[in-house]
Amino acid sequence: MDSARSQAGRSDAENLTLSADWDAACRRMVEQIKLEMERFPTFAERSVGVGQGAGGDYTLEIDEVCEDVVFAELEALSQSGADFCAISEERGEVDFGSPAIKVVVDPIDGSLNAKRVAQSWSLSLALATGETMADVVYGYVYDFGAGEEWIARANEGATLNGLPLDATQEGNGLEVVGLESTKPAFFTPQLLNTFDGNVSRIRSIGSIALTLCQVAAARYDGMLSLRPCRSIDAAAAQLIAREAGATVAYQGDDALTAPLNLAPYRPIAAARDSERAAFLLSALG
Repeated sequence: MDSARSQAGRSDAENLTLSADWDAACRRMVEQIKLEMERFPTFAERSVGVGQGAGGDYTLEIDEVCEDVVFAELEALSQSGADFCAISEERGEVDFGSPAIKVVVDPIDGSLNAKRVAQSWSLSLALATGETMADVVYGYVYDFGAGEEWIARANEGATLNGLPLDATQEGNGLEVVGLESTKPAFFTPQLLNTFDGNVSRIRSIGSIALTLCQVAAARYDGMLSLRPCRSIDAAAAQLIAREAGATVAYQGDDALTAPLNLAPYRPIAAARDSERAAFLLSALG
């Protein structure tokens, strides 16, 4: 994996972190999360809360249980000699020996869907060698509804269930656009006027990670979040989209400069080219 720091400038433990079998580690997380979620089969059981997480959102018991699965795997990697810092929605930043390598993870992206026993929610995990999106070198997203596995490595392309992705397949303008953070209050007159006549259909999955992945697969022509997006929601999927050939941008900023932390940053957009991505962001004003 490429990185912002040369291999010679990293410790052996940091290099061990980057060379670890992250595909296998993420797949173990997926299988254990599936087992844990079987203990919460109903809306009522999945609605039990435990308080506010480090990311600011109200934490459900299922959030906590799935995060425990992820951190058990990260603990095992640490005990095997890897050094890194984990950034997660519920626990915040957790030191595993080195701030230089970051593991940015959201055990359940799409918590509302998971709570309501709906289909679209995902595990999102990114590995980075620095402080920004530009430093993400590995991205993994698993869709628990569709059973789809999305993986990207910096400068090596992106895959869906092992098959290469190409987001640049030409379509009919903006035929289908995915929107996220879709509270009715966010549908401003400017948004609707900008989309009118330019966007044929709107879809809303309820997971920023999965919506970015739809752009990577050219299933959607573009995507837009209507409010600021946190790195834990987008770090892995933005690499998948970029490695598939899509353009990812933030409102008023280059996507690569977005920080890897828990704070909401700016609205994010993605499309098969920079012109479409800029057009989508223009709808926000």
